Amino acid sequence: MIASQAIELANKYIDVPFWQETISSLVHRLTDTKGKRWTLGAAIALVLTGEALYAIAQPPKHLRNLPRVGLFPVLYHTIFSKSTNRDIYKQLYEPLAMKHKLHVRFDRSSWSVIVTDPMLANQVLVKSGKKKKKKSRKRAKSSLFA
Repeated sequence: MIASQAIELANKYIDVPFWQETISSLVHRLTDTKGKRWTLGAAIALVLTGEALYAIAQPPKHLRNLPRVGLFPVLYHTIFSKSTNRDIYKQLYEPLAMKHKLHVRFDRSSWSVIVTDPMLANQVLVKSGKKKKKKSRKRAKSSLFA
């Protein structure tokens, strides 16, 4: 019913036959089942693409409280500005490294935490190595190596 009303409206207000035919064919295509499926598929693909880009551009939840250099500024400077790695470092990473002791950045294919303070780096390395060792099991007497 809506398609027929749109065609009548186009015929009433548009005098040029070319535009009348164009609008009527467009209305028929968009109200056709095939056209609806195509439109719905395109909308779903657009939403999924946006969701995937958002997931890549955001660091993991446990790292979001740290200052970061996002993925899109790095891509912009790499692709559109055609900056070298040194220029990107000078423009994006160096100010953040001077201001904060540690920050997060997208590096190659994952998010990395960069520690710039030597005392903090020492503390991170020492604390990460203090995992409790599991007790080794004693070998049975019938073992080859006993």
